[in-house]
Amino acid sequence: MKQSISVIITAHDRKEYLKDAVNSVLNQTLDRDNYEVIVVKNYGDYDDWLAERRVKSIVTQEVGVGADYVIGAEEAKGDVISFLDDDDLFLPYKLEIVNHVFKNDIIGYHNEMTPVDEGMRPLRLNELRKQAASRLFPDEITLIDAGFISKRPLEIGFLVNSSSVCIRRESLLLFKDALKKVIKNASIDAILILLPLEEGNLAIDNRRLTLFRVHNKSTLPVTVDPTKYIRDRYYYFYHASMNFKILLDSQKFIKTRDSVLAFYIQNRIHSRFMELKGWNTDRASLPTSLKESLYLMKINRRRGEWLTSIGSLLPLSIKEMLLVQYAKRRLIPRMSYNLSTG
Repeated sequence: MKQSISVIITAHDRKEYLKDAVNSVLNQTLDRDNYEVIVVKNYGDYDDWLAERRVKSIVTQEVGVGADYVIGAEEAKGDVISFLDDDDLFLPYKLEIVNHVFKNDIIGYHNEMTPVDEGMRPLRLNELRKQAASRLFPDEITLIDAGFISKRPLEIGFLVNSSSVCIRRESLLLFKDALKKVIKNASIDAILILLPLEEGNLAIDNRRLTLFRVHNKSTLPVTVDPTKYIRDRYYYFYHASMNFKILLDSQKFIKTRDSVLAFYIQNRIHSRFMELKGWNTDRASLPTSLKESLYLMKINRRRGEWLTSIGSLLPLSIKEMLLVQYAKRRLIPRMSYNLSTG
């Protein structure tokens, strides 16, 4: 029987969480014959354990998460790709819901998730996300298009999680060349929701079907060391800006270009600001949002980018409007050289 869903679990170096992720996928209410499980990892451990459970293991030395997605998708037999990071988990009824939703004419899907700690206890961040999500998406399932996200890309970017994304396989592979160049995980979740919006629509489901585990090996690790915290955030912003530059350079993102540009500008300004202050080095110190915003206004006032700086003091909805509109009208022409040269 042809599987309708292929679950791709990616793992790089981390080994301690993989079995939990796999077991969460195997323990689904959807009949096992309706989906397959593929693990793409850069180590050989657990291959026998995976084979016993009819899980396909692919060992690769590719260094990029985007390349891992492409490798898994090219091996997949399902019409729909469902992503899962090795440190996250699916709730038991997730794939049954996904299978039902994709019987409709949609390209992509994203469900709500619950942030948890290593003991699987919900985090306070959960309440902030819940309030933001319920305001944007009050219905159980909301269909959005590229126009919807272009009005509030940064706000939606806060809510997405790669382990909650599903996309039709054929649509994903249209962007395989750009994905292969995405090395770091930074903002990969936002990138994944942009792909279906280039092709059509995205279904946003407010049901919590994924557990997002926060720990000291996360993309943005949990740490009480202010210097390490700032350095980690610098590298996150820097790598995220480079990832979005890859999308801009690919020339494949037409409908979502405003959103891609907004993500690029936000992350590049943050990383550049931290470079200028030396916060990407051992001299890093913990800044406040106000301090950062005032300094951005100071260094950018002669470059015409002060609206972006002021925006960081404003509500996200206003910030996004200023960022996207200003970028479209004035910033893009002057950035064209920088985008091509880095």
